[in-house]
Amino acid sequence: MPYHNWSDKEFDFKGISDAAEFIGNTLRKYYRVSVRQHKEKYGQVRVYLSLGWSSIHDITHAGYYHTQYTKDGFWYNLNYNTTFNSIVFGALNLVMIPFHKVVYRWIYKRAVRRWPHLTAEILCSADYPELLTGLGYEHNLKAGQWREF
Repeated sequence: MPYHNWSDKEFDFKGISDAAEFIGNTLRKYYRVSVRQHKEKYGQVRVYLSLGWSSIHDITHAGYYHTQYTKDGFWYNLNYNTTFNSIVFGALNLVMIPFHKVVYRWIYKRAVRRWPHLTAEILCSADYPELLTGLGYEHNLKAGQWREF
């Protein structure tokens, strides 16, 4: 797993930050994936997210942790109605999770093509490495390490 610190003068930290921003913002804004945070850390792209939706808030305000609805309003109450959420989003996620998986892989593939010199740094800390096989580095799930492909 590649590890860099800020004393590395030749390393492209701006490219890592740009790649993290590209992945996180694209998944959140255009595909409504619940991206909680994206950043550069130790010279690696970190995008923390979850696939699928668990409430209306995940659709209308993807990536927001705290609810943006007025307390005790209609949308607030519907958002926290566990019966509604389990039925509606249980069925909806049968379609959305596979869609989010395809989009997740596609956006990472675009990032690797855009920053090919940072392939290892983009892929090494991905939340779902099993979805990224064949993009330049393969993840050994048992050892938790990446190897060049």
